[in-house]
Amino acid sequence: MVNNIAKYFAIIVTAMFLVAPVAAVDFADENFSIKIDVDTRHPTLGKDLEFNVQLENLDAELDFKEIKTTIWITDEDGKKVGEKIEDDFSKLSQTQDRDNDYVWQIPGDIDEGDYTINVEVEGQWQNAAEPTTYTATAEIGIERQEHSLVLDKVELSNDVVKAGNPLDVAVTILNAGEKDERDVKIRLDIFALSISNEIQLTSDLLDGRDIDQYMSLEIPADAKAGKYDLAIKVYNGNANDEAVKQITVEEADPAKKDSTDNTVRSNEILTPGKATIISLQVINHDNEKKTLTFDILDIDWGEARIDPITVTLDANEETIVYAHIIPDKDASGKKTFTFVVKDGKTIVDSTDFEVNIGSKLASDSAATNLLIVFILGLLIYFFWQRVKKE
Repeated sequence: MVNNIAKYFAIIVTAMFLVAPVAAVDFADENFSIKIDVDTRHPTLGKDLEFNVQLENLDAELDFKEIKTTIWITDEDGKKVGEKIEDDFSKLSQTQDRDNDYVWQIPGDIDEGDYTINVEVEGQWQNAAEPTTYTATAEIGIERQEHSLVLDKVELSNDVVKAGNPLDVAVTILNAGEKDERDVKIRLDIFALSISNEIQLTSDLLDGRDIDQYMSLEIPADAKAGKYDLAIKVYNGNANDEAVKQITVEEADPAKKDSTDNTVRSNEILTPGKATIISLQVINHDNEKKTLTFDILDIDWGEARIDPITVTLDANEETIVYAHIIPDKDASGKKTFTFVVKDGKTIVDSTDFEVNIGSKLASDSAATNLLIVFILGLLIYFFWQRVKKE
């Protein structure tokens, strides 16, 4: 029975050793030690590598001060991969130790194989004339999974947005696995505001390839001011990855909050019989190239034309088009017209504009230029109504 107990004890100890992460003294002398504690079980491309570095001042009489730690990863040829990590702090007193946890994102576009964690610690011993540098290393093996989708980069147009305005998000997705991925979807959520947007890639994402996608979320006009978490997820039936970005929502502009229609109002006074140019900013927020045509409707109080009348925009590309408007000589007061955007024969968006037309005499006496130019920023979100319905 004693032999059986010893046997089982040996099995348990062996199993604990096999599943435990590497934890060894990687550098030590009589004054200082560096210990790198890293879990070497299946680090994979595109994922986070978590590890701990413990620094210990073994000297019983001297402080180690002005400490700068630099960490980087190298491949088998000694070439640095990914981003380096830097960490500074003031000192380690006599016999004091310090533990620091680090997270390093393993690049998704490197080869699987053996890599080295390099730790360099530079500091000044008390009363010493020159700094001292200590180095340590730990070996890791990085694998490539069969299926792996990685949110390689997430960029926001602005991390502060007013209620009622759009939040634009650029997402870079990387296939870090060995297989091509089909039916890949990207989803944006702000759960606290109950808003979301999801798209599916129109083609397969081949192994080792990445793709940029542009998406938008319309922040509700009645959203309360504050900080919110934006959840980003890429997934299909084989793999997924998630990230969270924080945004700040500010209260909507009073004019926009009180408005119940889609009318843009201008305080400029147009001159009867004379041209006014309105500059319209148009942005393609769809995920593919679009050829769009523009038109002005409901303007029986004057003449109008758009220049250019047709544009082709890549995804997220923007341009300026110009509405040339000449009110009739007898026109006056508040007038409206409608600016429309068409994809083929389909109207994908329209906006009403309200302008003021003054008397010719008053306008002539106040005018200093023959041409009044004002710019109205107009963001055209193609198929937004369709997306919201979906």
